[in-house]
Amino acid sequence: MDKISSKFVSGKDNLVKLVLSIAIPVLVGMTSGFFTDAQSEWYLGLQGPFFQPPGWLISIVWITLYILMGIAFYMIWKKGFSENKKPIALFSIQLAINFSWSFVFFTLQSLWGGLVMMLLMLFFVAWTAWEFYKVSKKSGYLFIPYIVWIFIAMSVNIAFIILN
Repeated sequence: MDKISSKFVSGKDNLVKLVLSIAIPVLVGMTSGFFTDAQSEWYLGLQGPFFQPPGWLISIVWITLYILMGIAFYMIWKKGFSENKKPIALFSIQLAINFSWSFVFFTLQSLWGGLVMMLLMLFFVAWTAWEFYKVSKKSGYLFIPYIVWIFIAMSVNIAFIILN
């Protein structure tokens, strides 16, 4: 293959990886949304803290975070899948925990379970960020907003426990 054809195939391959890298966390987030019922009688009956973000903002933040984590994943994937098994495995674990939170909190209606899931999420997201950082500093930095948001969400979750 000549240089031009090789670059085109490589560029096309990277575009496919980028789209898949973003699509995976976005689809996981959308799927976990099926377990999120912010209009349920149980949830609406909870006393929320004054600092609880409105639902529309929560949606925008999560979509942004899923896109950022997808871009970070892409940066790792393009450096080699087999060379980066640990960061990729951690990414998958944190994404599974992220997915599980909605089920535990909303479907099981467990405030304490939601907090436990948040603590696990924080641990695995921070670990993932560190492992990504070791491969690509920029990919690690892309997890900072996610970590900040987990602290905010965890604060809301703790307030739900205290107030209810």
